[in-house]
Amino acid sequence: MLKFDSDSEHIKRLLIVIVAVVLGFVTMRLLFIPRDFGKYGHFRAGSLQENMDRPQNYAESAACQYCHEKNYTTWSNSRHKTVNCETCHGPANKHTEDPSAVKPTKPHARKDCLICHAINISKPKTFPQVSPREHFPDQICWTCHEPHVPIGGAR
Repeated sequence: MLKFDSDSEHIKRLLIVIVAVVLGFVTMRLLFIPRDFGKYGHFRAGSLQENMDRPQNYAESAACQYCHEKNYTTWSNSRHKTVNCETCHGPANKHTEDPSAVKPTKPHARKDCLICHAINISKPKTFPQVSPREHFPDQICWTCHEPHVPIGGAR
């Protein structure tokens, strides 16, 4: 028959290991998880203010309407109306603040259109897609297509 004292030694050791693991876990959690984590959901509450303090880069398409009324009207009646102006022309907030100092980029390369329009099996079959190797590989897209009016706007 086993003695009670010798049987309890391995249980004591096991409890010490379990307590050490739990204390280690709690300590690491306190060290690595910010205090404000989880206050408003599964993120840090302080990140809200940090993001609000970041400088704004994008102006949204409505800001383009005042100065670029013709292009804005054409674009807003086209199939590209769901694609923000800044998707192709880059961030424009500084341009809206001082139009003469900062100019938005004008896409000049074929690759800009192919970001969305190259064949991709994950896109719906109805989405306009082209094979970059077969569809006039040496031409820039707007040689034939008007970007602000992608369908029916051929040049």
